Amino acid sequence: MQNCSTQFLSLPSEILQHILEFGTNLLSIQQRSQEIKIHIKFILNFQSLNRKISSMPEMTIYFDKFWWKVWETCIGYNPLLENEFSLLKDEIVKGELKRKVLIAIFIKFNICKQPWNKVEETKIVMIGAGGVGKSSITINCFHGHFIEFYDPTTDEPYRKLLQVDNLPVMIDVIDPAGIEDYSAMTDYYMRSGDTFINVCDVVDEKTVEQSERVVEQVIKLKCREINYFPVIFALNKVDLLNDSNREQVIEKYTNLINSIIERNQLKNTAIFTSSAKTGENTKLLFEECVRRNRYGSNDNLTLLKEIVKYDSKFIEISKKQMKKRMKQSKNCLL
Repeated sequence: MQNCSTQFLSLPSEILQHILEFGTNLLSIQQRSQEIKIHIKFILNFQSLNRKISSMPEMTIYFDKFWWKVWETCIGYNPLLENEFSLLKDEIVKGELKRKVLIAIFIKFNICKQPWNKVEETKIVMIGAGGVGKSSITINCFHGHFIEFYDPTTDEPYRKLLQVDNLPVMIDVIDPAGIEDYSAMTDYYMRSGDTFINVCDVVDEKTVEQSERVVEQVIKLKCREINYFPVIFALNKVDLLNDSNREQVIEKYTNLINSIIERNQLKNTAIFTSSAKTGENTKLLFEECVRRNRYGSNDNLTLLKEIVKYDSKFIEISKKQMKKRMKQSKNCLL
């Protein structure tokens, strides 16, 4: 066995890289978490036991590629921030990506206790006044059609498996009655919801005022020190606007919503136009709920930035201390 290992390590680096390439190719979201852990452990052990080979420039490129794939698979990033991630990745010293990614995994799954052994789930609650199109948006996203006539909702649930940024997520959507028909169950849904889609009607300014009352109710029920729970605002029924005044109306409503966000100190929000009739942004609303719940308002970009910043300082201090100890050892020998 030892002879086989020696022969393996004596192979040219390009052959080793080709053999190890299976690690990157097989590291995919279709795998079970246990299989992913096995691949990570194998590459980690190989790097640790064979530092001479691991430090070769051509092998360093391979391993950095592998560890970035681990980041994408196990932690993920918002595609909207791809350029920022790419720039930050380029800042990391070659060969140190493994350390940064492993620290991130430890923080994410050991300290923050985020599960990676099951399909992600997100509970989304539709909120807003009656008749603004909450049910129509949900039905358009789930079933692809539009309901012409208003039919007051009675706490109807929906469940669907989506792929958001190539990662699977099971979304549970609760579409309770409008704020005019509040009940104890509505309070329960608000307490248990992960994210909220707050729907307004762009041809009825009163629905914006009513949406703030719902936000205040959610804040009261959530009782958080900081309002980090995601709230996505949907400016619905934009198909009813004329081309001549569409931009002005959307700008006006956006300013009103931003005032609500500021007054209520919401920290994790987004504003989209939508139309249940034409399908404009109906799916995007639910995808953004998942992203905001998955990544938070600052995304995992902040996590990686903090790790790069503080770990790089730690490495620099450690190197200085090591040099100092080595110098002291030499002086003692003399």
